[in-house]
Amino acid sequence: MNQSLVEHSEIKEAHQLLIQNQSAWELAQKVISEGYWDLKVIDGDPDNEANLITWSSKFRELIGYSKKEFPDGWDSFFAVAHPDDLKGTMDAFGELMESTDPDYQYVTEYRMKHKNGEYIWFRERGAMPKRREWHFAQSSWRGK
Repeated sequence: MNQSLVEHSEIKEAHQLLIQNQSAWELAQKVISEGYWDLKVIDGDPDNEANLITWSSKFRELIGYSKKEFPDGWDSFFAVAHPDDLKGTMDAFGELMESTDPDYQYVTEYRMKHKNGEYIWFRERGAMPKRREWHFAQSSWRGK
């Protein structure tokens, strides 16, 4: 078999695996009961202005906002995070970003202002895959 057929076959297999992984991720998003966020870190630099944090629909739902009302980006989070909890939350996140341990995780609790004006408690678990290009965490409602 010539090299181009082998390469084509490998590309086809990789494409099929990508489709399967995407389908599994889409299914997980539909059934997960917790909100989550995802951060794409450019060039391993947590302070890069091109980095974008994205919020799941469930995350927005937990605090009563639509995507239009709570767009992706840090500004949305800073607008609803309780000011007394913000430093500790960002310190925990910063420790994750600075850690060289691929198994490092954090847990933090903080309040966020629901659209109805009440603050609700969240527990957030953050982890980073061994690749430093992106980060993932979950936030789940803890109570009022």
